[in-house]
Amino acid sequence: MNESDLVNKLFEEISQTMKSKFKGWEKDIPHEGEKGGIRERRVSELLRTYLPQCFGIGSGHIIDKQGNISGQVDIVIYNSLDGIHLPVDENYSLFPCECVHAAIEVKSTLTASSGSEQRGTILECIETATKIKSLKKGENNGSNDIPTFIFAYKSNWQSEYKKVMDWFQKLSVGKCLPEMVFVLDPGYLICNYWKEPVYTHLFEKAPLLKFYEELFTRIQEVKISNPSLWNEYIKWGTKDVIAKVFEYKKRE
Repeated sequence: MNESDLVNKLFEEISQTMKSKFKGWEKDIPHEGEKGGIRERRVSELLRTYLPQCFGIGSGHIIDKQGNISGQVDIVIYNSLDGIHLPVDENYSLFPCECVHAAIEVKSTLTASSGSEQRGTILECIETATKIKSLKKGENNGSNDIPTFIFAYKSNWQSEYKKVMDWFQKLSVGKCLPEMVFVLDPGYLICNYWKEPVYTHLFEKAPLLKFYEELFTRIQEVKISNPSLWNEYIKWGTKDVIAKVFEYKKRE
């Protein structure tokens, strides 16, 4: 067995373990909220294990200096070495968008309504991506470059990946498309490479390994910085006294 086979085998074993555990959760755990918490923690644990320590893993809301706020994000990847994040407790933080490398939504099952009302977990993923992309970043309050990814344990259409692609593209008209969608069971990854509102690539060979590789590559490309929270994240009024300056008299 060569080295590439060892790497492939490692990630295949991870995939099989996550699949079997997921089936156990669906069968044995009655509380939907706790199922969601477990599925998110398993993905977080995977990322903490295999991403370099400079990438922190958290959960919460992403904010910008204009007072805009994302939806609740299942997994936020941020600069853990010298970036700012604002923990509220051990499970929830606020993340200035300038310090965020990526956002990941974790879903048990990708679903979409075939009726007149647009709903389902695919729409939820699109809405989250759209809110994140609307956050303003940088000195000129420009658009941000935070990528959004989806990690789903399965979809409503089993191995029919094209229906997943079609639903994402159909429901994202006028909104933002997540850059990658990974489906653990049966196992495939769909990607957008050219910033267009359409998926261009499908990977079925070692898809979890490809998800990790693409994630690692893309989060390294995101430009991050530390904002001045006091100067930039407070809404100053025109009549606010920013500081009182006292005359200093040197002692004789």
